[in-house]
Amino acid sequence: MNNTFPIFIPRKKIKLRYHNILYILVVFCILAFMIKLYVTPINYFFIKFFTPLFGILMIIYVILIFVSYFIKEPLSGALSGKLVFNPENVFINDEIIDISRIEDIDLMIGSYDNQRIEYSSRSITPKIFNGTDNAITFYFTDGAKYSIHFQQEFSGHYLSIKPFVISLVKTNKISILRATTILKINDYDDIQEFKKEINKKELQV
Repeated sequence: MNNTFPIFIPRKKIKLRYHNILYILVVFCILAFMIKLYVTPINYFFIKFFTPLFGILMIIYVILIFVSYFIKEPLSGALSGKLVFNPENVFINDEIIDISRIEDIDLMIGSYDNQRIEYSSRSITPKIFNGTDNAITFYFTDGAKYSIHFQQEFSGHYLSIKPFVISLVKTNKISILRATTILKINDYDDIQEFKKEINKKELQV
């Protein structure tokens, strides 16, 4: 399995998207209507102006909900560099991190590239993910830590780090329970198979 992941560098500046702008307009119209309702009497001009405007915004909102199921979320940053997991080390671009330097890891698994949302939503945000909401934090033996975001290119891509996690178990860096948590192995039978896999690898050494 492909054990290489594109590194994702999040954008620090906040960029307004079309859905953010539409949300702002809708909230503005609602606030303006409430202020007019409770502060000054509603006149004909106000109703004539805001009713069509609010109606148009609602129509646009419904259309965007439908369209959002066919739109891929844009990258809020850049893909630059490679993260490679091997049984005995990790490559972050040209830097090699030997497993002996690692004490523990935290793995946050989100979506994968081109994954579609599996439930209906009234949100107008894009429903096709770009797979960049994944991150790993390395805790080193010297007390330092390093976090990095990465992209999953396909479903289950994160499982390619299993040989690396097994090496952490075999070198007593983490427990089997910690390894199953990292790899999101929850089913009892799958946990037993994972233990057998570790034992088989140990016998081959």
